[in-house]
Amino acid sequence: MSSTPPQATNQPVKVSLLLTGGHEYTLQLQADDPVLRNLIGTVIGSAQGDNSKSQGLFQIPVDQDRANLCFPSNRLVGIVTEPPIVLQAEDASAQTVITQGPSQAATPKTGAVEPQLKATGQQPQPKQTRTKQPIVLSANTWQIENFLNPAEHQALLQHAVENQSSFTTTTTTTKTAEHRRSQVLYKFPEFSDTIREYILECLPTVLDKVGLEPFPIDSIEAQLTAHNDGDYYKLHNDGGSPPTATRTLTYVYYLYREPKPFCGGELLVYDTKLKKKAHIKSGTYKIIEPHNNSIVFFPSRCLHEVLPIRCPSGTFADSRFTVNGWIRCQT
Repeated sequence: MSSTPPQATNQPVKVSLLLTGGHEYTLQLQADDPVLRNLIGTVIGSAQGDNSKSQGLFQIPVDQDRANLCFPSNRLVGIVTEPPIVLQAEDASAQTVITQGPSQAATPKTGAVEPQLKATGQQPQPKQTRTKQPIVLSANTWQIENFLNPAEHQALLQHAVENQSSFTTTTTTTKTAEHRRSQVLYKFPEFSDTIREYILECLPTVLDKVGLEPFPIDSIEAQLTAHNDGDYYKLHNDGGSPPTATRTLTYVYYLYREPKPFCGGELLVYDTKLKKKAHIKSGTYKIIEPHNNSIVFFPSRCLHEVLPIRCPSGTFADSRFTVNGWIRCQT
């Protein structure tokens, strides 16, 4: 799913939520607000019969964060946006564009078709030489719920909270400024070893689900990351530089306090074109909700990003915690 927002990404959008039972609520959001992306994703998922996008709970801060608008995702039946936003639904065989303009129509993309020539003596034109097409990595993901048992999940969460002083500011291999904001703990062997064991147990199924061939494993990296209010990770991939070239499969395990003390922090994984040494995102992507005690896997070379987190309390214990890492292939 993707959407075409107003040209200015910081432009306010008036959003009217249409809920079951004839209820309606209107609020103002920025065009690039992750909440708006989630609302759009829920509407499109419902139109496509994808129930996985209608099983969550929206908690939207309103009235200058003095109140919360809460409703189950399956109560949302439509949205009205001013100015209009074009919604685009993904499908393997066709794409449907839904707009608010009466003169626009959707045309399925069914591949190149040779035109039929009428019997007028017209000769077909010579075929043009096609340039080499870039390799496209599909944003194949696989999410497993209840990855740890309740005791293991709670112990890991408590360990994260109690070791706040050991967390350090995250960096990137490229050292790009303002590309990532979070905190990280690199050593927690009593828990990272357990995560590795469970990953190895489910790995054959995971590789099949994300469309990767089995490969000889060199190592499984793990780090414990905390995202708090305003934190994010901009668009990147995990295997595009010499130090990271052997990273093949990325995983992210989510854990946090209940009730959920933050919003945002969704993971967006993009279909990615590989052209020479460049990674280029296509217009299509998948949104992964950070479900508590779940783990998600995807190919490391797919471009992805973590949307900004809103954590009103700002308390470290209320962070969006993850154990994230990469499975490296032997060279």
